Amino acid sequence: MLILVNQKSIYSNHGGKITYRPLMAQYRYSEGSISRGKGRSAVKYAAYCHATKMFSEVEGPSSNHIEKADQLMHSEIALPENLPAWAADSFGVPAFLEELELAHHQHEGDAAIKTAWATCSERLWNSVELAERELHPRFSVARYAFSAIISNPVELPLEHQVDLVRGFVDSAYVQHGMCVDWVIHDTNEGHPHVHIIFTTRCLDVNGWGGKMHIWADWNVVLERRGLWAQHANVSLGALGVQDWIDHRNYGARGLNLIPDTASPHLTVDAEGEGPGARGHEKAIKAKKRNQT
Repeated sequence: MLILVNQKSIYSNHGGKITYRPLMAQYRYSEGSISRGKGRSAVKYAAYCHATKMFSEVEGPSSNHIEKADQLMHSEIALPENLPAWAADSFGVPAFLEELELAHHQHEGDAAIKTAWATCSERLWNSVELAERELHPRFSVARYAFSAIISNPVELPLEHQVDLVRGFVDSAYVQHGMCVDWVIHDTNEGHPHVHIIFTTRCLDVNGWGGKMHIWADWNVVLERRGLWAQHANVSLGALGVQDWIDHRNYGARGLNLIPDTASPHLTVDAEGEGPGARGHEKAIKAKKRNQT
């Protein structure tokens, strides 16, 4: 049983569960922060992103996310040029190659690569958390990192998604001095998406430097939102895809509409309660409103 929600998405019924699946490229770019004051840990979030288990020297062990390993399509860490030696040896390319050689004793191919990046990720975010404990005047509310979740265009094959994200990460973050840990997840239900974790401090010769508050400025965030749309549309156009995404909201485009699509990562119980069911109901109500 299929329920058409709008021209860009469907809801399909699987054993009483109504699962969202987009049919063409959609725009989703949301940023947030990983703050100790909200009970979060950069290491633990990285463990989720890399579908593994990690240990935070500050916050303790993470949950084991190995059951999501089949959803991890790609992972890597992108770093600025002229990386200090301490950073390169800990989580840069030299560290990755060393870990990759070790990983090949237990894994093959992509699994070894993902394992090596996960180890570097654990080192990166542990160094960040330890630095915050040392440097932040109010460690209990320290912001460990920024994060972003982005929907990848469903029309792009995985290799093109990787090229798209790699180019965007370099332009939006790395060229401005940020260290970026990113992965692509896909549940094989038609909504590939990117998890990005990026640093709040600049790199210094002997360790982490000062906070770069400009990286969290709202105007800078808006620039990154627009930059993603530009990169995605170039990638879509290169494959001859006529559909394109727009980072502006309906109001900015002069459209008297309200959003009519629930989250691309939403699985809802259509007859249940809670935020999932409410999101489904909200999407349908919005669709009816836009048709009037």
